[in-house]
Amino acid sequence: MKQRGQRFRNDLHVLEATGSFFMISTPARRRRSHSRLMRRFISMFSLLATATFAQAPSTELHDPFLDRFVGEWHVTRTFPNRPAAENVVRAQWTLNHQWIELQYRDVTVPAKYEADVFIGFDAAKKRYVCHWMDNFGASASSLGWGTIDDKLLSLEIKFDNGELTNRFTFDPRTNSWTSLIRQVEHGEWKTFCEDKFARGERRSFN
Repeated sequence: MKQRGQRFRNDLHVLEATGSFFMISTPARRRRSHSRLMRRFISMFSLLATATFAQAPSTELHDPFLDRFVGEWHVTRTFPNRPAAENVVRAQWTLNHQWIELQYRDVTVPAKYEADVFIGFDAAKKRYVCHWMDNFGASASSLGWGTIDDKLLSLEIKFDNGELTNRFTFDPRTNSWTSLIRQVEHGEWKTFCEDKFARGERRSFN
């Protein structure tokens, strides 16, 4: 009997270590304590698993339409009421191949105008996202969303509650882009600027 009692106590210790002892007839206080401990462990494990999943890199974005941006471009920007400006633009995939980055620089040295434009795709909402930032600062930055018109090979981004739009249109015949920016002024739609993209040579942006 003494050996059996010792063996039972040993088995009970094993069950306690594996988290199964609350099924055995043990004091209620001990069962409640273990139950709380197990709930805490499960909660901590769930949080750790969620954090690990959130930090895991997303699958790379492969988008044939955005692929057409990749490369070096010479861009002529025309405005309704002021002289045209010449820019160079470098477009490349970045940030785990999630975004196309368009780096705008005017041709003066040092550059008077600089902009970084990021375009990606929100798969959950099935729409494109565009962040436009330039050297005019955060107050002039814009965040917009848009969709592609497959027939016209164009992507129209809407900013500022739809009162400013940026339409990128690709021409397969010339392998070039046009970017048209329009905005509402005094209740009327007006062109802010139009950019014509032509393939250019690689330049240093330093």
